Amino acid sequence: MAQLITAIDDIAATLQRTDDEPLVIATYLPVGNEPGAHTPGGFIPSLLAALDERIPCRIVIPRVEDKRQLSWHPWSPDSLVTTSFGIREPDERSTPIPFDTVDLAIVPALAYDVAGYRLGQGGGYYDCALAARRSSRQSSGQSSTFRTIGLVHPHEILPAVTHDDWDVQLTTVVTPLGRHRFPGS
Repeated sequence: MAQLITAIDDIAATLQRTDDEPLVIATYLPVGNEPGAHTPGGFIPSLLAALDERIPCRIVIPRVEDKRQLSWHPWSPDSLVTTSFGIREPDERSTPIPFDTVDLAIVPALAYDVAGYRLGQGGGYYDCALAARRSSRQSSGQSSTFRTIGLVHPHEILPAVTHDDWDVQLTTVVTPLGRHRFPGS
């Protein structure tokens, strides 16, 4: 958790926000052996507690929609449901927020490579969300201040993973042992 907090601190310092604007962080709820899944007190509550004093932030989490789409909803432990896949996500009554309001996304993966590309679970949900975010910023002519952090175990960083033209190179990959930044992203 310490390496993740340091990476978020570094990224927050580069974003052009006013002090009263919360940093909007999209993240997932880790499961199984994913980093953060066994954080005492829970991953998101621990993340909020660690950031709260220094960086005002707002956490949003994904809900799986049709056609490989994710919608993003404010974190509320009281509005979570468990899907047929055993994943917890916001229930259908939760109001989504536009993904283009997110400053930073913490992205899950099975592995990352040394260039910052991710190997996902194969559904393409995050690939679609990240690619859409990238293309919406480029088509509007805005420079991107959007950042991404991959969170993995040290043995899950590989020399290379297969990636396609639509895959988005991440800004940073974090392990419990350190951070890897990718200047080309």
